[in-house]
Amino acid sequence: MRKFLFLSLAAATLVATSFCAAQQAPAGTLGVHQLTTNVFWVDGGVSNSGIIVGDKGVVIIDTKMTPENGRQLIDAAARITPKPITTVILTHRDVDHVGGLPSFPKGVEIIAHDIVPNTSRPNPQGGPSAGTGGPRPPPIVPTRTLTGKKDVLDLGGVKFELLHWAPAHTSGDLIVYLPAQKIVFAGDIFVQSSTPLIHAEQHGSSAGWIETVKGMLALDANTYVPGHGNVLTKQTVEPRLKAAEVERAKIVELVAQGKSLAEIQAAVGDPSPADLKIQEEEHVPHFPPYSEVVYNELTKK
Repeated sequence: MRKFLFLSLAAATLVATSFCAAQQAPAGTLGVHQLTTNVFWVDGGVSNSGIIVGDKGVVIIDTKMTPENGRQLIDAAARITPKPITTVILTHRDVDHVGGLPSFPKGVEIIAHDIVPNTSRPNPQGGPSAGTGGPRPPPIVPTRTLTGKKDVLDLGGVKFELLHWAPAHTSGDLIVYLPAQKIVFAGDIFVQSSTPLIHAEQHGSSAGWIETVKGMLALDANTYVPGHGNVLTKQTVEPRLKAAEVERAKIVELVAQGKSLAEIQAAVGDPSPADLKIQEEEHVPHFPPYSEVVYNELTKK
């Protein structure tokens, strides 16, 4: 079963690669890629960000890892337009998405989910902030928070829908949907890994991840910008959802039979060789595989 799903995901990855011909930016540099006349996604600096140009100002989605990366992102926006940055939207609180905040000018509006606390979380995937000598996460003090499931905003003449279906990657995920452009900025709901990345310590949830992806697929969109990696399409997102649903259902069945985690991982083939290769190439320390997250959720007292 796992082999079949892996092959399906591999095929989907080829589609995604052809959809976005631009290569990922080398470490330490930013790559700016245009999606529409006024919407750009920016890789490099560990994570992806968004630049959206409105009538009078610019909206930034996620600020990357460090203040230096934040300054690079500001410079990238300035090369696109002379309009000022007015708003920053944060998809969640990991430092590789919020660490650039100190470089942004005072008075910029900061929008986040209301579960996001005043301090951000150290980067669990490694990088400069993971060690004791690296930069620490900056404080997060949102000026506007999403308190429900949906908020519709007009920011500089651009319509934004901010969405939260359930705890998924974290308890405070914020999905950014641009309905006119049919683009979704998904944060770390999607990463390079073909399987979900879920922070149990931040009250993320495998069931919530499935609910969230179903919600995103129901949107009138076909461009999905992940937190890490190349842009995805609806056709490349669908097999990821299917694989996660099938694997979770199998784990539920095996847990009911009293199987151990080792027995379950042998049965479902998790972690996959592809995900382990990604961790090795990205110099990422061990992160609990999806099967372990689901197993712990189902067996916790």
